[in-house]
Amino acid sequence: MKRNTTLLFLLLVTNMVATHLSAQCNAGACLSIENIDIDAGTLDVYMTNQAGCGYCTDAGYADPESCENFGNFGQGADWIFDYTMDASACTAADGVFFNGNIGGFQFFMDGIAISNISGGTAGSNLDLVNVTSPSDCDADGNADTGCNLVLGVAFFGGVIPPGTDEKLFTANFTDYNNVSICFAGTEEIQGGSSSWSKSVLSNDAGSEVYVNWGSCYCDGGVAQDACGECGGTNTDCLADGEACISDDQCEIDSCDECGVCGVDDPSEPVCPDGSPKEFQFNQSTLQDPYLFTIVTIDNDPVDSDDWVGAFNGETCVGARKWEISQCGGGICDVIVMGNDGNELTNGYCNNHLSSRFHHYP
Repeated sequence: MKRNTTLLFLLLVTNMVATHLSAQCNAGACLSIENIDIDAGTLDVYMTNQAGCGYCTDAGYADPESCENFGNFGQGADWIFDYTMDASACTAADGVFFNGNIGGFQFFMDGIAISNISGGTAGSNLDLVNVTSPSDCDADGNADTGCNLVLGVAFFGGVIPPGTDEKLFTANFTDYNNVSICFAGTEEIQGGSSSWSKSVLSNDAGSEVYVNWGSCYCDGGVAQDACGECGGTNTDCLADGEACISDDQCEIDSCDECGVCGVDDPSEPVCPDGSPKEFQFNQSTLQDPYLFTIVTIDNDPVDSDDWVGAFNGETCVGARKWEISQCGGGICDVIVMGNDGNELTNGYCNNHLSSRFHHYP
């Protein structure tokens, strides 16, 4: 059960250093499609790339795909990116440290025909930036109308240094499909062409960077549903055992309180990934990281198996397991989610945070 003690809350506040990030990136790199002008045929791609540590909540896995697909004895674990962790803390956590430098990229975009890309941090730091259109977004070996492969390469050691919400490039396009413009090919496709590779960003050593691919641009301001479809209804897109947000995303069963389709055991107080059921929350584009040097209950430090959650009233708005060995310099954070206008963040914090903190167990 969760416990809220005055002593715990006061200790958290007096040892807290808080900074406000209006749109915190939860990966080594986060991309977004911005400033779309259909009439002019232009758009910008923006990127945040930052140093930090990626690690699996099941320590036996060292990359996001195997962690999320096979961790926790096949039930799937969570891949976490923590920008507060330095290289030594990352090593102690059996994680993968990323210094924030982007050495190159190749990724697909669909819904338009891109004729040219230019400018931005790609143009000023990489040696070759170009586009192939049409290209093969679905790995069937054939070029698809409206599919574009964007390539950025450094031949002489150049990198795109860490930056926050900076323009990666501007694209000129024609032949908009009047539905959506999206990043595409972001997942491996089983049985696809052997010459096909998914969308990827690489670091300065040529290794893959964990990326949060931004939402589609949807025509006429129509919302993108949780299944990634513009104007969709979240229906029939996820099988049992897959992560979900709402019931109608699941093909067979409902979305349980752990955010998984159809596997909940009501008698269990924790989810398959080990997190408390009372500490589940949705991601928001508005976030505040709170950094703590110490958390105690009755003057005793909490254990590494304990969880600390932030609540706005009775609504959980952020939580983490208190494993100090996985925190940079022994200072852990709880990232508090704000109300960004999405219905999934109703009841979350507004501009002036008023969070309370609870402890589990």
